Amino acid sequence: MDRVLNKFGFTKDLIKSIMALYASPSARVLNSGFLSKTFNITNGTRQGCPLSPLLYALVLEPLAQAIRQNDLIRGVQIGPRTFKLNLFADDILITITEPLDSLPSLHAALTEYGLVSYHSLNLPKTQALALGLHPTDLRSIKARYSFAWNDQGIKYLGITLPGRFDDIITANHKKVFAETRSLLLRWRSVRLSWLGRAAAVKMTILPKLLYVFRMLPILVPKPLLSAVQRDISSFIWNGKRPRTPFKVLSASLVDGGLKFPQILAYHKAAIIASLSESLLPHQPLWTYIQSIAIPGHSFSSLLFTPSKSRPALPTALQITRWYFTVWDRNVRAYTSLHPLSLATP
Repeated sequence: MDRVLNKFGFTKDLIKSIMALYASPSARVLNSGFLSKTFNITNGTRQGCPLSPLLYALVLEPLAQAIRQNDLIRGVQIGPRTFKLNLFADDILITITEPLDSLPSLHAALTEYGLVSYHSLNLPKTQALALGLHPTDLRSIKARYSFAWNDQGIKYLGITLPGRFDDIITANHKKVFAETRSLLLRWRSVRLSWLGRAAAVKMTILPKLLYVFRMLPILVPKPLLSAVQRDISSFIWNGKRPRTPFKVLSASLVDGGLKFPQILAYHKAAIIASLSESLLPHQPLWTYIQSIAIPGHSFSSLLFTPSKSRPALPTALQITRWYFTVWDRNVRAYTSLHPLSLATP
């Protein structure tokens, strides 16, 4: 850790302070009002230490750099760039091609990092998904590397990445919708006011739905979203006939409503929020992949071009097409744009 902090340019005084905290840490456990005896922490950090996530990200960077700079570990080539890593906290997603050549070098890098950092990775619990490999090659790789191979998909940050693109909604949205329905049915027996039920939906159900919507800003069939909305409405009114129109309840407080969650509106908002990142001055890296798929065009220019005048984009990503679909349907409702493009002569 000392060498990593030096490499990142931290001052000597700050490094000394950090190392003093982690040189020989100790802790005591509070249980039922009683403190245990002091014991030394020889592996890891104190529970809840605010520095540990930041330090972990820094200490993990040498491994990330070793993978990025190793030409024998071949990533996914998109245009002139190569993509190998997705890092978030302590979750690592590695995407490689030519696994017969790349996996030995990757395995060696992981092993060497474990020896140097004393942070050994649990390879049997490391999920692996093979796409488009010949069965003979796949059997050879599975016999050599004891990863947790899963042909159906892997999980990353709580999102299931299936082997087939068409299964994304089934593996994620339909699953969380089914869990929502099951949870609401279990809550039916709990004695709550209808306002209390609405609050429970906002605090418990809505965050789970929004997480999936934001992580996967894809166009979900309207019948699925409407079914979830009906389940929530049925729970709020305890299976009885609604006494107030949903349009009134979902209105803002200023307009006399109670801001009940509108699942359809939240879904559209999640897609538009993701779309807006493509218009920022400093765009996220994933927008580069989108721009490569529409050569000769600017995404922002295409967005503000009327749909009838927008050129055909045979190589555009599916998510780009979804962006255009949602934008075209809602641009007049949420903006003051004139139907005629400013570029119209």
